[in-house]
Amino acid sequence: MGVWVCGRKAECAHTPTLPHADPFLDPRDMDDIAKTLSDLVSIPSVNPSGQPPTAPGHGEGGVARYVEDFLRRIGADCRRQPVLPSRANVIGFVSGRGADTLVLEAHMDTVPGENMEIEPFKPVVKDGRLYGRGACDTKASLTAMLTALRNVLRRGKPACSVVFAATVDEEHKFTGVKELLESGMRATFGVVGEPTNLDVVIAHKGVVRWEIRTRGKTAHSSRPNEGVNAIYRMARLISAVERYAAGGISRLHPLVGGATLSVGTILGGQAINVVPDSCSIQLDRRTLPGEDPFEAKKAVGQFLRSCPEINFEFEECEPFLVDWAMEVKPDEPIVQRLTAACQRVLGQAKSVGVS
Repeated sequence: MGVWVCGRKAECAHTPTLPHADPFLDPRDMDDIAKTLSDLVSIPSVNPSGQPPTAPGHGEGGVARYVEDFLRRIGADCRRQPVLPSRANVIGFVSGRGADTLVLEAHMDTVPGENMEIEPFKPVVKDGRLYGRGACDTKASLTAMLTALRNVLRRGKPACSVVFAATVDEEHKFTGVKELLESGMRATFGVVGEPTNLDVVIAHKGVVRWEIRTRGKTAHSSRPNEGVNAIYRMARLISAVERYAAGGISRLHPLVGGATLSVGTILGGQAINVVPDSCSIQLDRRTLPGEDPFEAKKAVGQFLRSCPEINFEFEECEPFLVDWAMEVKPDEPIVQRLTAACQRVLGQAKSVGVS
């Protein structure tokens, strides 16, 4: 089970005014919370995305060391889980009285900090908000979960066991959370920290992305009839994709809306005076809870091959990204308890879906 909760969708973290007292959080903790978040934002952890993880400002190593030190200071069991060269998840564990296990997960990497209006790694507090790269996505979640774990330990042994996972590579290929799942860890409940406007997210679209290529025959542009234009072929294929996207995906979900398909990139040709012999596009198909992304991709290919104007061969590559849609039913105990907690602390609660 998973529930995605916490944060705000902007590169700032906001401390809300709480209309109801939270017995779990001492108001005096807020200074410590602000300091922890500032510390984390000050440590660059840009996803390498092909760059060496040891390049300045890249990789999660600095944040991993900070999280590891924090967990050890509060008395939690702690270990590293290797994922990629020089990149590892940090796992904290607190044993509970009961048989259930709660997983708290948040990622350590961020997108790059270029073109921000402020210094990305020099946190600024203004009007109750902390600004900086990763403040919202998702070092605020890391801070909240670390604080919660510390407060759990202050009260003694919790009712259930708690696993805290600070993962790598969320912004690129999800290899950190995949390693976590493939390690055989089992849990009763899960909370994933992401920006949600403080709503409880219980449904999310999935995605499958892949490339399609057309081939042609090169020729000089002064004699185009001697060649076969791969871009012209791709134009017919793109037109068919557009028709399919408009009418071939009819399913709707009450929380996340409809499935979608779009062409995001196109690449073709080598020079303006040469008939292109190759062209490629990348497609993005958003899936709904219950949909199989591989079947969704297969259906697109079947439709394209049924179109009479596509009377040429084309190549469909294997997906370079597959992320399954997820859904947790509103009546599940974890959803009920989280919405009740939000109602108690914030004075309002919503269970929503996101795309």
